[in-house]
Amino acid sequence: MPTTILFYEDDPTIRLLVTDLLEENGYTVISTDSLQEGEAVCRTVDLFLADSDEKSAERAMEVFRRVCASAGRDVPILLFTAHRVVREEVQEAGCADVIQKPFDIYELLRQIEENLRQPV
Repeated sequence: MPTTILFYEDDPTIRLLVTDLLEENGYTVISTDSLQEGEAVCRTVDLFLADSDEKSAERAMEVFRRVCASAGRDVPILLFTAHRVVREEVQEAGCADVIQKPFDIYELLRQIEENLRQPV
C-alpha cells in the first residue's frame, strides 16, 4: 500500500510543485489549501506536511494537532514554513521536524522518508 501524505499549502504554485515532486517519488498525495478539508481526510494519511504562517510553532501545532486528532492516532507532522524557527522549539511543540522555505528538494524527501520510518 502506498504511503499517503496530506500536504497543506496555501500557495498554489508551491502546492503543485511539491505535490508533483512527491508523486514522482512514489507517494500518494492529498493536497489542500483548506485545513477543514485536511481534517476530513487526516484519518487516511501517514504523514502531514503542513505549511504555516504562524511565527510560533506552538500555535501552529495546536491547529495541526486538532486537524490530526480525528485520525485517532498520532500522525507525524512536518512544519513547512518560510519563518525562521528553531528546530528544537518546533520539536518541543510536538512537531516531528521543520522544513524551511526556500527548501532543498533532496532534504525535503530525506526528512519525509526519515519521519515515515520513525515510530510516532
